Amino acid sequence: MPTYTSSTPLVLDVDDASVEVLEGGLPKITIGDAGAAQAVAEEALADAAAAQQQADDALALAGVAVSSADIARVAAFAAVPAASGFYPWGISGHWGRLTHQPHVLGTLSTSTAEPGRIVYFPFDPMAVIPVTQWAVEVTNTPVGTSLTVSVARYSVNADGSPNALIADYSANAIKIPNSPAALVASSAFASVEIPVGHWMLAVLFLGTAGGTPPVLRTVTGHPSVGAATMTSLNVNGGYRSPDTTNVGFPSTAAIGADQGRGGILLYARRA
Repeated sequence: MPTYTSSTPLVLDVDDASVEVLEGGLPKITIGDAGAAQAVAEEALADAAAAQQQADDALALAGVAVSSADIARVAAFAAVPAASGFYPWGISGHWGRLTHQPHVLGTLSTSTAEPGRIVYFPFDPMAVIPVTQWAVEVTNTPVGTSLTVSVARYSVNADGSPNALIADYSANAIKIPNSPAALVASSAFASVEIPVGHWMLAVLFLGTAGGTPPVLRTVTGHPSVGAATMTSLNVNGGYRSPDTTNVGFPSTAAIGADQGRGGILLYARRA
C-alpha cells in the first residue's frame, strides 16, 4: 500500500457507515462515492460489450449479404454466356441482321445455294424481337431454279451446339424467284416473336438448283478462322447438318464436322 508522509499531522474523519470490517478484523474504508462510480463504470463496460456484440452481428450479416450478392452475380453470368447477347435494333420498320451478332464479321463473300443443308447460327437477343419479314441477298439472277429458305429456332446445349427444335418458321419461308427484285429475296408475314434467350437460328435451303442457281451473300467468319475459299454454302458456317438429305427441320439437331464461324447473311425487319 502507498505511504504518505507530512510534517503536519493529518486527521481523517470517517463515517462509521463507510467502514467495513474484513475477514481478520482489518477495516475497509470507502471514501466518498467510489462505490457508485464503480457501479457506473461496470454498467458502462456492460453497455460497451453489448454494443460490440451488435457490431459483430452486423458484420456477420454484411458478410452473408456480400456472399449472396456474389452468388447472384455468378448465376447471372452463367445465365448469359460470355461474348454473347446483344440489344437488337429498336426502331419499328427498320431492318437488322439476325446472323453473326454479336460475333466478329470477317470477309464478305458469295456462295452457291446448297439445297437440303441446314446451317445453325448463335443468336442471343436481350429483348423480344417482333419480326414481320426476313430476307437474304441474291447476288445474281437465278434461272430455272426453285428454292426456298426456311428458318427455325433451336435450344442450345451446354457446349454451345444446337440442341432441340423450339419453333419452326417454315410457313414464312423465303421463296427465291428467277428474277428477284433488287436481287433481294424476302418473305413478309404477320409477326413472329423471337424471345429473349440463348438460341440457335437454323436456316434450311430446299428445292432444286437447276440452270443458274442463286448465289447468296455470305460471310467467311473471323479473319483468323475464315476459309480460303467457299466451295459450298456455309462450308465455314457456325454449325451445319452433316449432309443435304434433310427435307425439314429435325426435332434434334444433327451436326456435321465442318464447323466454323461464318455463313449466310439473314436479315429481318422489326415490327
